[in-house]
Amino acid sequence: MTDAGFGDGEEAQGVHSNPLHRCRCCCSRPYEYWAGQPSREVSVKAGGSISIPCLYESEHTHHVKYLCDGYHWVTCSYTVKTDQAGSSQKFSISDDKDQRIFTVTINDLTDDDSHYWCVVEIKDGSDVGKYFRLSVTRGKNF
Repeated sequence: MTDAGFGDGEEAQGVHSNPLHRCRCCCSRPYEYWAGQPSREVSVKAGGSISIPCLYESEHTHHVKYLCDGYHWVTCSYTVKTDQAGSSQKFSISDDKDQRIFTVTINDLTDDDSHYWCVVEIKDGSDVGKYFRLSVTRGKNF
């Protein structure tokens, strides 16, 4: 399983986002892969798995978190949410409220696994999220 990392990803603006609420969904991949450089894209091997840790602000500790699948924020669809019991064979999610990190895992990666958003649900407001892209390859992980 790969642990991916993203710094300062694209923040959603539009239907789901509220500029008064900020979700900082960034992650850290081991130093030897990123050398400390933030990125919104990672290459992963087809058939493998990847875990994406997404950070969030303290005011979002008790909010629902989810993974949204799709390139466009306004049309993406959730794949897994923290308030829904269980996980699928393809997706799972967990929330460490003490560390303020929710982690999504995507298994059995294919070419279709490419555009995703780490999202925090905002009641009585618009959800906020950060975009990341997976580049699924047939060769070695980078």
